[in-house]
Amino acid sequence: MKYFYVIVSGRIKISQINPDTGREFAFLLLGPGDVFDVICLVDDQEHLVQIDILEDVQILYIFMREVRFWIQNHADFNKTLC
Repeated sequence: MKYFYVIVSGRIKISQINPDTGREFAFLLLGPGDVFDVICLVDDQEHLVQIDILEDVQILYIFMREVRFWIQNHADFNKTLC
């Protein structure tokens, strides 16, 4: 909830575990150029996910408050995320 992430290189898998069944549901496979924690950016709520690194990863990160500022004040940046 504190940072917004951009994958520079490598791949990650984002999944959730069903607390009732213990089964894993993988819902995102991300690679270079992909971003994550977009939902936290929008709703400012914590989302419990498991992140598995599939390859060596390089990630850029920025404070959520900075990304929110850019979304509110720079229309071109906002269009990039949509």
